[in-house]
Amino acid sequence: MRLLSRRSAVVLFLVIIGLPIAVLTYTAITISSQSAVRQAENGAADSAQTSAVFIRQRFEDVAIQVDTYAQRSLEPAMQGGPGRYDMAGISGALSDLLRVQSGVATAFVTDPRGQLVAISPQRGDLVGKYLTGDDWYQGVRDQDSPYVSGLSSTAASQSLDSVAIATPVMGPPGTALTRYGYLVALFSLHQIQDFVDEFEASNHTAICLVDGAGFVLAQPGLTPGSVVSWPANDHLLAAALAGRPGTTENDGDGGDQLAAYAPVPGFRWAVVANVPRAVALRGAAQVRMTVLTIAAIVAGMLVLGLIVGWSLVHRAQQTASFQQRMESLTRLNDAARAVHAERGPRALQIIARRARELVFGDFTALGVWDQEQRRMDLVAHDASADLAGGDVDRLAALVIEARRPAVATSHGMLADLVGRDRQVDLLGLGPYVLVPVTAGERVLGCLLVCRREGSPGFHALNEGQVVQMSQHATAVLEKGRHDVEREAFMDRLSDTNAELERANRLKSQFLARMSHELRTPLSAIIGFSELLLEGSSGRLNRDQQGDVTEIASAGRVLLDVINDILDLSRIEAGRMRLEQEPIQLGSLLTDVASALRPLAHEKSLELRVAVVGGDPYVLADALRVRQIVTNLISNALKFTQEGGVTVRLLAMPRDVEVSVLDTGIGMPPAALEYIFDEFSQVESAGGGGLTGTGLGLSIAQRLVQLHGGTIGVVSEVGVGSRFWFRLPVATGAADWPQLAEVPAMEGAVR
Repeated sequence: MRLLSRRSAVVLFLVIIGLPIAVLTYTAITISSQSAVRQAENGAADSAQTSAVFIRQRFEDVAIQVDTYAQRSLEPAMQGGPGRYDMAGISGALSDLLRVQSGVATAFVTDPRGQLVAISPQRGDLVGKYLTGDDWYQGVRDQDSPYVSGLSSTAASQSLDSVAIATPVMGPPGTALTRYGYLVALFSLHQIQDFVDEFEASNHTAICLVDGAGFVLAQPGLTPGSVVSWPANDHLLAAALAGRPGTTENDGDGGDQLAAYAPVPGFRWAVVANVPRAVALRGAAQVRMTVLTIAAIVAGMLVLGLIVGWSLVHRAQQTASFQQRMESLTRLNDAARAVHAERGPRALQIIARRARELVFGDFTALGVWDQEQRRMDLVAHDASADLAGGDVDRLAALVIEARRPAVATSHGMLADLVGRDRQVDLLGLGPYVLVPVTAGERVLGCLLVCRREGSPGFHALNEGQVVQMSQHATAVLEKGRHDVEREAFMDRLSDTNAELERANRLKSQFLARMSHELRTPLSAIIGFSELLLEGSSGRLNRDQQGDVTEIASAGRVLLDVINDILDLSRIEAGRMRLEQEPIQLGSLLTDVASALRPLAHEKSLELRVAVVGGDPYVLADALRVRQIVTNLISNALKFTQEGGVTVRLLAMPRDVEVSVLDTGIGMPPAALEYIFDEFSQVESAGGGGLTGTGLGLSIAQRLVQLHGGTIGVVSEVGVGSRFWFRLPVATGAADWPQLAEVPAMEGAVR
């Protein structure tokens, strides 16, 4: 099952989880805001109603107290009627009223016609004045109960910081004169103002008390005595003054507010409670913050979950991709092992079958390009079990033979590849992928894989798998070509080696025959030269002796050259036989040095022999070892102009090393690489040209190797050279002490 992409997973997550959470958060905030508004409206209405009840109760209490004083304290002093009032009793009752009722600042008494009889505190200028024009008089004269006026001035007090509470002083029931006059108490609005201020401070709600005339009796921050009118077009205020409460939003000076209106029963007043929306929605704001905080936490957790989920999806995708690759690599590995276990057509048939199985195809065909015939030949094909048959063979040949070399991969429908205008039975095959089989820039063939119609097309991974199988086909085809080329090369090489061996054998035979043919007359020349020098045929004069001596010397040199050629030819022919026996090299080295010392004396050179660490036995051919040592010492004397030559015998635990050290011209490092080659020579530093045949060191090397030893050289230009060879110590020879390596120059000189 194909996993969702990470982008699709995120979108699905946001749709399934994120969107409902956002809707729920918005709904919760909206509902909480609406609930807070309703609560604020209800709270404002409750505040207005509570304040109205408090104000009504407060004024009723004062009115009851004033009425009680009127009936109990003033009625006895006023029962005589106008002109017969007990002024002392009236004054005392007024003073008691002011003392008992703290909210009353001024109290006075009038007769039934409104003429002021007494006032407290005392103001003689007002006594006798008629107050019939005051609002309280207009309100109380028509009723027998206390009356509370609105905000209006009175002749007794011009200040607008109080309201008048008037009550009639009535006579006892059944008397002819039942109304003796009126008691008026001016109740200060400071207490109401204090209540309003405290209510706002504690409840954050502004309470406004408005009388029937539209004057504000109290509101937050109002100074008693100030005249403030309520807007005349407020229909809710008019409804409240008429006894109908209401609630609405109101744009006040403080900004957008909620206002609740409540009537004050029995007074034709109204209370307005104003709640700022910020205060009203404070609870909603807290709920909103809580909801947003919870939403943020949930969103954070969801984002974290999204990240984790994203990572898990990514890891799952990587795991699935890795598993697919591992399965693909496993199948490819199995296919590679199966292919490389076979060769030729069998391997190509395995490639065709494994390519089909690897990409779950139904048909494969493998073609190889014939460069000479300029056509694509079918070499292998494979099909699923339900497609097997003769028709598959014909279809494979038809599809492959129509192909031409191409370096690009192609894919599509098989009908388009074959040609829809051709009447060919495609066996229900549809999608295909065609990859080239290449080696570098050369196109070797093509590999075709098809699936049935209705199957999904080949994706990039399938194409890569088919390409890898085509590379196996390349390896098989190239290996076959290389095998053919290698067999042809090996045949040519065998023929060449045979010719070389024959030529070398003929060369050796020629050299041996020619050397043998030359040695006989040359020996005769040397022999007759010696006889002439001995005077057997008569005495020779000095010039004749010099000439014969030169002839004999040249003959000996030529004889040495012929002997070297014969030795080399014997060695190459494998006919060199060694007469090995246990020998000690010390005496052999001394004999060779003694024989060559005249050559050293001729050049004023010192020739010495040093034996270091003993003289153990070696299994060697004394004659051939003498030949090796003679060659090395002769070369050292030849290339040394001053100083000397040292022949050193060094006994080691398993070998005996013979070194020839000289103080001659030395050799450059490049010459050391070929110094032991046949006919190789090193030009002397003195510019004297090349001397010798260049066979001596080559023969010495081969003779040492025939003895199972090693030979080498160390040289430095201008310092000298050291030629050395090592021969193994003879096994079974006489016991000799365990030897240790010591410096080369230690030991005695012989």
